[in-house]
Amino acid sequence: MTERLLAEFRWMKEVPISPVNDDPWSDFPELDVVCFTINEYWQPNEQGCPPIVLPFDQIVCQVARGVVESTNPHMWITTSLDRHLS
Repeated sequence: MTERLLAEFRWMKEVPISPVNDDPWSDFPELDVVCFTINEYWQPNEQGCPPIVLPFDQIVCQVARGVVESTNPHMWITTSLDRHLS
């Protein structure tokens, strides 16, 4: 019997907007900047929620998260820590 390592996730809720007018990130799509509603997560039983448990080997990379304070309300902003080799 093969054991498989699983990872449990708590998914943030994405905001499909740029965090500030004339945001500097649009010129750098390789940064993969995404905005999220601050302190809001998908509930496991909520319609459209991504899977809360995934095989560990499906994790591609980590993300860095910060807070955009120039918006009202504030929001989380993330960028991938994946390396883009040329």
